[in-house]
Amino acid sequence: MQHKRRELPIKLDLFVTLTRAAGRIFSVFLKSWQKHQPPQGGFTSGDGPEYQAFAYVLWFSVLVEIPFMFFLANIVPTLADHRVLIESGLAFLSISALIAFRADRYAIAQTSHSITSDGLHLVLGMRMEGRVPFNAIHSIERIPYGAWRSLSRPWQSSGLVVAKMSPLDKPNVALRVAPGAVELHKMNGSTLYPDIIGLYLDDGDAFIREVRARFSLSTSLEPQSNRT
Repeated sequence: MQHKRRELPIKLDLFVTLTRAAGRIFSVFLKSWQKHQPPQGGFTSGDGPEYQAFAYVLWFSVLVEIPFMFFLANIVPTLADHRVLIESGLAFLSISALIAFRADRYAIAQTSHSITSDGLHLVLGMRMEGRVPFNAIHSIERIPYGAWRSLSRPWQSSGLVVAKMSPLDKPNVALRVAPGAVELHKMNGSTLYPDIIGLYLDDGDAFIREVRARFSLSTSLEPQSNRT
Protein backbone atom coordinates (compact mmCIF):
# COMPACT_ATOMS: atom_id res chain seq x y z
CA MET A 1 0.00 0.00 0.00
CA GLN A 2 2.83 2.41 0.83
CA HIS A 3 4.35 1.80 -2.60
CA LYS A 4 1.07 2.74 -4.29
CA ARG A 5 0.78 5.92 -2.21
CA ARG A 6 4.22 7.02 -3.34
CA GLU A 7 3.41 6.39 -7.00
CA LEU A 8 0.08 8.20 -7.04
CA PRO A 9 1.46 11.77 -6.97
CA ILE A 10 3.85 10.92 -9.80
CA LYS A 11 1.07 9.51 -11.95
CA LEU A 12 -1.19 12.42 -11.08
CA ASP A 13 1.53 14.92 -11.95
CA LEU A 14 2.09 13.18 -15.30
CA PHE A 15 -1.64 13.22 -16.00
CA VAL A 16 -1.85 16.94 -15.21
CA THR A 17 1.19 17.68 -17.41
CA LEU A 18 -0.23 15.72 -20.35
CA THR A 19 -3.66 17.30 -19.92
CA ARG A 20 -2.22 20.81 -19.92
CA ALA A 21 -0.08 20.05 -22.95
CA ALA A 22 -3.05 18.62 -24.83
CA GLY A 23 -5.16 21.64 -23.92
CA ARG A 24 -2.49 24.04 -25.09
CA ILE A 25 -2.01 22.15 -28.36
CA PHE A 26 -5.74 22.15 -29.07
CA SER A 27 -6.01 25.85 -28.21
CA VAL A 28 -3.22 26.70 -30.66
CA PHE A 29 -4.83 24.42 -33.24
CA LEU A 30 -8.04 26.45 -33.05
CA LYS A 31 -6.08 29.70 -33.39
CA SER A 32 -4.31 28.34 -36.47
CA TRP A 33 -7.50 28.74 -38.51
CA GLN A 34 -7.51 32.49 -37.95
CA LYS A 35 -5.68 34.93 -40.20
CA HIS A 36 -2.25 35.72 -38.87
CA GLN A 37 0.85 37.66 -39.76
CA PRO A 38 4.32 36.12 -39.58
CA PRO A 39 6.70 37.67 -37.05
CA GLN A 40 8.53 40.77 -38.22
CA GLY A 41 12.18 41.46 -37.53
CA GLY A 42 13.03 38.10 -35.97
CA PHE A 43 14.89 35.02 -37.16
CA THR A 44 12.57 32.18 -38.13
CA SER A 45 13.22 28.44 -38.06
CA GLY A 46 10.22 26.72 -39.65
CA ASP A 47 11.33 26.36 -43.28
CA GLY A 48 13.95 23.64 -42.86
CA PRO A 49 13.92 20.85 -45.47
CA GLU A 50 13.56 18.02 -42.95
CA TYR A 51 10.62 19.66 -41.18
CA GLN A 52 8.94 20.33 -44.51
CA ALA A 53 9.57 16.74 -45.64
CA PHE A 54 7.99 15.46 -42.43
CA ALA A 55 4.80 17.33 -43.33
CA TYR A 56 4.59 15.47 -46.65
CA VAL A 57 5.28 12.13 -44.95
CA LEU A 58 2.55 12.78 -42.40
CA TRP A 59 0.00 13.67 -45.05
CA PHE A 60 1.01 10.63 -47.10
CA SER A 61 0.47 8.39 -44.09
CA VAL A 62 -2.95 9.87 -43.38
CA LEU A 63 -4.15 9.86 -46.99
CA VAL A 64 -2.62 6.57 -48.17
CA GLU A 65 -1.31 4.31 -45.43
CA ILE A 66 -4.14 4.76 -42.92
CA PRO A 67 -6.91 4.03 -45.50
CA PHE A 68 -4.91 0.96 -46.54
CA MET A 69 -4.93 -0.24 -42.92
CA PHE A 70 -8.68 0.33 -42.82
CA PHE A 71 -8.93 -1.84 -45.92
CA LEU A 72 -6.86 -4.64 -44.37
CA ALA A 73 -8.92 -4.52 -41.18
CA ASN A 74 -12.00 -5.35 -43.24
CA ILE A 75 -10.64 -8.17 -45.38
CA VAL A 76 -8.10 -9.99 -43.19
CA PRO A 77 -9.99 -12.54 -41.05
CA THR A 78 -7.69 -12.24 -38.05
CA LEU A 79 -8.19 -8.46 -38.02
CA ALA A 80 -11.89 -8.40 -38.89
CA ASP A 81 -12.89 -9.50 -35.40
CA HIS A 82 -11.29 -6.35 -34.00
CA ARG A 83 -12.26 -4.08 -36.89
CA VAL A 84 -14.08 -1.46 -34.82
CA LEU A 85 -11.25 -1.21 -32.31
CA ILE A 86 -8.59 -0.97 -35.03
CA GLU A 87 -10.48 1.61 -37.08
CA SER A 88 -11.25 3.71 -34.00
CA GLY A 89 -7.62 3.62 -32.93
CA LEU A 90 -6.36 4.56 -36.40
CA ALA A 91 -8.87 7.39 -36.69
CA PHE A 92 -7.87 8.74 -33.27
CA LEU A 93 -4.15 8.58 -34.07
CA SER A 94 -4.64 10.23 -37.46
CA ILE A 95 -6.72 13.10 -36.12
CA SER A 96 -4.41 13.61 -33.13
CA ALA A 97 -1.31 13.66 -35.34
CA LEU A 98 -2.82 16.22 -37.72
CA ILE A 99 -4.01 18.46 -34.88
CA ALA A 100 -0.64 18.32 -33.11
CA PHE A 101 1.36 18.97 -36.27
CA ARG A 102 -0.82 21.85 -37.43
CA ALA A 103 -0.62 23.45 -33.98
CA ASP A 104 3.14 22.93 -33.84
CA ARG A 105 3.69 24.34 -37.31
CA TYR A 106 1.48 27.34 -36.63
CA ALA A 107 3.19 28.08 -33.31
CA ILE A 108 6.64 27.90 -34.90
CA ALA A 109 5.51 30.14 -37.78
CA GLN A 110 4.19 32.70 -35.27
CA THR A 111 7.38 32.88 -33.23
CA SER A 112 10.98 33.72 -33.95
CA HIS A 113 14.32 34.24 -32.24
CA SER A 114 14.97 37.91 -31.62
CA ILE A 115 17.85 40.12 -30.52
CA THR A 116 16.78 42.57 -27.85
CA SER A 117 18.59 45.39 -26.08
CA ASP A 118 19.89 43.07 -23.37
CA GLY A 119 20.38 39.77 -25.14
CA LEU A 120 18.69 37.04 -27.15
CA HIS A 121 15.10 35.91 -26.80
CA LEU A 122 14.89 32.37 -28.13
CA VAL A 123 11.43 31.00 -28.86
CA LEU A 124 10.56 27.80 -30.73
CA GLY A 125 6.78 27.72 -30.95
CA MET A 126 5.26 25.95 -27.97
CA ARG A 127 8.27 23.72 -27.49
CA MET A 128 10.93 25.83 -25.81
CA GLU A 129 11.71 29.38 -24.75
CA GLY A 130 14.54 31.16 -23.00
CA ARG A 131 16.57 34.35 -22.72
CA VAL A 132 20.32 34.65 -23.19
CA PRO A 133 21.92 37.79 -21.72
CA PHE A 134 24.69 39.27 -23.84
CA ASN A 135 27.20 38.85 -21.03
CA ALA A 136 26.39 35.11 -20.88
CA ILE A 137 27.40 34.47 -24.51
CA HIS A 138 30.88 33.04 -24.92
CA SER A 139 30.91 32.25 -28.64
CA ILE A 140 28.75 31.54 -31.67
CA GLU A 141 29.53 29.31 -34.63
CA ARG A 142 28.01 28.23 -37.94
CA ILE A 143 27.52 24.47 -38.09
CA PRO A 144 27.84 22.78 -41.51
CA TYR A 145 24.71 20.94 -42.62
CA GLY A 146 24.57 17.46 -41.12
CA ALA A 147 27.57 17.99 -38.83
CA TRP A 148 25.63 18.57 -35.60
CA ARG A 149 25.71 14.98 -34.36
CA SER A 150 29.46 14.53 -34.82
CA LEU A 151 30.12 17.86 -33.09
CA SER A 152 27.69 17.49 -30.19
CA ARG A 153 28.95 14.07 -29.09
CA PRO A 154 32.40 15.28 -27.94
CA TRP A 155 30.77 18.25 -26.23
CA GLN A 156 28.52 15.93 -24.25
CA SER A 157 31.40 13.55 -23.56
CA SER A 158 33.37 16.43 -22.06
CA GLY A 159 30.56 17.12 -19.59
CA LEU A 160 28.82 19.98 -21.36
CA VAL A 161 25.03 20.21 -21.29
CA VAL A 162 23.84 20.49 -24.89
CA ALA A 163 20.33 21.68 -25.78
CA LYS A 164 18.74 21.49 -29.21
CA MET A 165 16.22 24.09 -30.38
CA SER A 166 15.09 22.94 -33.80
CA PRO A 167 11.74 22.00 -35.34
CA LEU A 168 13.27 18.83 -36.78
CA ASP A 169 16.28 19.83 -38.84
CA LYS A 170 19.79 19.46 -37.48
CA PRO A 171 21.05 22.70 -35.90
CA ASN A 172 23.14 24.99 -38.09
CA VAL A 173 24.20 27.40 -35.34
CA ALA A 174 25.89 26.59 -32.04
CA LEU A 175 25.82 29.08 -29.20
CA ARG A 176 28.11 28.60 -26.20
CA VAL A 177 26.90 30.25 -23.01
CA ALA A 178 28.16 30.61 -19.45
CA PRO A 179 27.35 27.55 -17.29
CA GLY A 180 24.13 28.03 -15.35
CA ALA A 181 23.45 31.47 -16.81
CA VAL A 182 20.67 30.45 -19.22
CA GLU A 183 17.36 28.72 -18.56
CA LEU A 184 15.40 27.06 -21.36
CA HIS A 185 11.81 26.29 -20.44
CA LYS A 186 10.21 23.32 -22.20
CA MET A 187 6.56 22.69 -22.93
CA ASN A 188 6.35 19.92 -20.33
CA GLY A 189 7.35 22.33 -17.58
CA SER A 190 10.95 21.18 -17.22
CA THR A 191 13.94 23.51 -17.39
CA LEU A 192 17.31 23.04 -19.06
CA TYR A 193 20.54 24.80 -18.07
CA PRO A 194 22.65 24.42 -21.21
CA ASP A 195 26.28 25.14 -21.89
CA ILE A 196 25.75 24.94 -25.66
CA ILE A 197 22.52 25.61 -27.54
CA GLY A 198 22.07 24.15 -31.01
CA LEU A 199 19.74 26.29 -33.11
CA TYR A 200 18.27 25.69 -36.52
CA LEU A 201 17.57 28.98 -38.31
CA ASP A 202 16.31 29.57 -41.82
CA ASP A 203 19.06 32.18 -42.20
CA GLY A 204 21.77 31.15 -39.77
CA ASP A 205 24.42 33.39 -41.34
CA ALA A 206 22.33 36.53 -40.85
CA PHE A 207 21.67 35.59 -37.23
CA ILE A 208 25.38 35.08 -36.53
CA ARG A 209 26.30 38.37 -38.20
CA GLU A 210 23.72 40.25 -36.16
CA VAL A 211 24.78 38.68 -32.87
CA ARG A 212 28.47 39.29 -33.54
CA ALA A 213 27.74 42.87 -34.54
CA ARG A 214 26.59 43.58 -30.98
CA PHE A 215 29.87 42.60 -29.36
CA SER A 216 33.11 40.75 -29.96
CA LEU A 217 32.75 36.97 -29.93
CA SER A 218 35.17 34.16 -30.53
CA THR A 219 34.34 31.67 -33.28
CA SER A 220 35.72 28.53 -31.65
CA LEU A 221 33.59 25.96 -29.88
CA GLU A 222 36.26 23.40 -29.10
CA PRO A 223 35.15 20.79 -26.51
CA GLN A 224 36.19 21.80 -23.04
CA SER A 225 34.98 21.29 -19.51
CA ASN A 226 32.07 23.48 -18.43
CA ARG A 227 33.84 24.03 -15.13
CA THR A 228 36.88 25.76 -16.60
